[in-house]
Amino acid sequence: MAPRLALEAAPVRRGDVLWTWDGSISQLALGRFPVRMVVAGYKLPQQDRLGLVVVSPLEPTDEVVAWLQDTGNVNFVVAPNKAHWWWAAAMKAAFPGSLLVAPVALALKRPELPVDVRVTAAGVQDLPGSWPAATIDVISVQGLAFLSELALLHKPSSTLVLTDTAFNFDEQWAAGAGGRLGAGVRLYLGLAGGRRRCCFTQPFRYLIEDAAALKTSLDHILAAWEFDQVSMAHGQFISESGKDAFVEGTCAFVNDLVKAKQQGGGGGGGGPVGAGVATAAAVLAAAAVIGAGVSVGVAGILSARNR
Repeated sequence: MAPRLALEAAPVRRGDVLWTWDGSISQLALGRFPVRMVVAGYKLPQQDRLGLVVVSPLEPTDEVVAWLQDTGNVNFVVAPNKAHWWWAAAMKAAFPGSLLVAPVALALKRPELPVDVRVTAAGVQDLPGSWPAATIDVISVQGLAFLSELALLHKPSSTLVLTDTAFNFDEQWAAGAGGRLGAGVRLYLGLAGGRRRCCFTQPFRYLIEDAAALKTSLDHILAAWEFDQVSMAHGQFISESGKDAFVEGTCAFVNDLVKAKQQGGGGGGGGPVGAGVATAAAVLAAAAVIGAGVSVGVAGILSARNR
């Protein structure tokens, strides 16, 4: 059963043929939790209309479907990781000619999803010839098996499109629109160091299976892709200096994990008892936030972590 979703009134244009449409889901334990859908446009050959790639789709309400129909042709729907699939099948059904793209791990986890294209570690090589490779690049992020996330680059708008590979919870932004974050999410962010810009929260150090493999994926993004903006599913969209924010946030976080492992320190732990209690509480809160907010429950995290 999908969570209750409240959509903002309209999408926001984020540069050349890129839009985001924000909303929030509500859970009794956590309150409001922000979510974001990305609509990436590209030029169709010999046509005046745009082709559209919908990433991390939200509920295809009448308003959403009408806006998408007016904007272009929805040719691809991307369910970008194991957590963000709630409305993928419904969005594909709303646009019967579209192809549903997902990481292979999600297709295996949710065989009921009508996945047309399963993306492996090869990334863009798995995509059909109709995929707009000259406009939108794709990489399968390694080392995060519990998510198995796809990252995308939308070249016309110079935007890195992430889902859960970074969060960006600015306090002023979070307080806007009548309060974008519920009390439970605020508690989690306080326990988990969740105010760091464009970064994982601290409990992710215990959920990342292979920090070295993840670093390799992030290094590829930094070396191969040029971008100034960063979109993530949860938090404030970064409209300038996004590459610097990504380097100083998620990339630095992962680099520290790799260095700690090389020095024999593992991924975390240690410190005073009080810090240990806070860390344990943050890990439990992280499981609750991920479980309620993006459909990965505690059991799902633990089973994925143990595979």
